[in-house]
Amino acid sequence: MVNMWVYLVGIVVLCQLGLNFAQLSLPKPNLCENRRKDITYNGHNYLLSWRSRDTNFKYTWINGRNFCRERCMDLVSLETQQEDQFITNEVVNGRQRYIWTSGRLCNFDGCDQPHLLPKKTNGWFWSGSMELMGPTTDRKNNWGTRGRNGHQPDEGDGPGTEACMGILSWDVYSEPGNRYTWHDIGCHHEKPIVCEDSDELLNFVRSRNPNLRL
Repeated sequence: MVNMWVYLVGIVVLCQLGLNFAQLSLPKPNLCENRRKDITYNGHNYLLSWRSRDTNFKYTWINGRNFCRERCMDLVSLETQQEDQFITNEVVNGRQRYIWTSGRLCNFDGCDQPHLLPKKTNGWFWSGSMELMGPTTDRKNNWGTRGRNGHQPDEGDGPGTEACMGILSWDVYSEPGNRYTWHDIGCHHEKPIVCEDSDELLNFVRSRNPNLRL
């Protein structure tokens, strides 16, 4: 019952945040059980799409989320500096210039709550864990230092803006120090992805399939 409550709450929150739940895939037990586990960090498994033998390892942001969700995972949420550095090292070692994360700008109906305003500063969150990122002005995070206004994110907060967050290599925006940094990006672009175990989806599938080895 607890797992169902968590799952339903997640659906409600997604709807309140304007993420059309009809666009989000449900987990598939067989894919969850047999999901690829390329690396492990802090008790979570991660899947790196560029390690696949499939020719298609790039996805739009929503298609990337669904690829992950069907496997009881979600796009990676970089909630600590340590995890950010760990994943960035994998991106660098994998010779990838960019990836999608679960980062999303709350710029739709339901996002006018005081603590999210102004949205461009306080409205970014990790959709994979439903945790707020914190103010984009906080230099403890890894937003890029090059952009229209001197830093990232550099778009507005209206509909159709660059509302999804990825990691880009230093050469894309000539970042100093050969750094890989966070950038706001149009969600329709196709990029490699990193999937991370979703405790909520794993628990949901486990509660209905107790014999699965997840």
